[in-house]
Amino acid sequence: MRSLLKFLNRILPTPLKSLLTKTLGAALFYFGYKPKQFHNTLPLRKLLNTSFFDYYFYKTRRLNSEELNNKFWKEWGAKYLASFNQTPIPEYYLKEIENLIETKNVKTVFELGCGFLRHLEHLANKYPHLELYGVDITPEIVDHAKALNNPHIKVFVDDVRNIEKYRDILKKAGLIFSYGIFAYLNPVDLEKVCGIIQKHFRGYVVYNDASQKRDLSELIKSIKLSSQSYIHPYPKIFKKYGLEEISSGYSPDKESFNFIGKQHKKNRC
Repeated sequence: MRSLLKFLNRILPTPLKSLLTKTLGAALFYFGYKPKQFHNTLPLRKLLNTSFFDYYFYKTRRLNSEELNNKFWKEWGAKYLASFNQTPIPEYYLKEIENLIETKNVKTVFELGCGFLRHLEHLANKYPHLELYGVDITPEIVDHAKALNNPHIKVFVDDVRNIEKYRDILKKAGLIFSYGIFAYLNPVDLEKVCGIIQKHFRGYVVYNDASQKRDLSELIKSIKLSSQSYIHPYPKIFKKYGLEEISSGYSPDKESFNFIGKQHKKNRC
């Protein structure tokens, strides 16, 4: 089966693959297919999951449609995040966050797109003194926060594009970090979020996202490589909104791009 799928993927022209994906994805969605697993699955399950997400999550979802966003995350988002949490947190990513906490006297941390709080739980266990905040669109994050029963962790169910509401947290935070969230934002929405951060935040930022093995610093504009996500020229955009780049580069496996920056003091309101 695996060989057959690879063969079809190689020989079918892009328009035909797109049509088949849309057809299969639409059928799965309307017949109530609920993905059960997203990592280390058999080829057929991977094909079904990919088709479903390609059709529903990316092609039919409109980022400005609150109803569709909520429907997806309420019905399937929890399963997606539960599976995602089975993968280990990249050590190089955690190392950068921990280094800033330990060397820059960070007391308040805000995670954009905190998912099921695996990052925040790790930080809470290692640094009990931290005040930790997270925002994510998936409603189940509240249940996970209650289960942790940690008064230092506070989470909000909301779209990351609405972080203007949390300007008081942004103003006192010493570190913002996010893992793979901005790829789901179109260029206009990404710049909106960066503008809010520039307006209210002064501190350090750690961000990691898919690289597709491309040199992001050379990209002139955001590129939609697939129906799944955008690859943005992060250093260029972040610089535009006042972030001084401390370091950036590929992950050890060359599959993601890591950015560390500091917001200039003069940009804080």
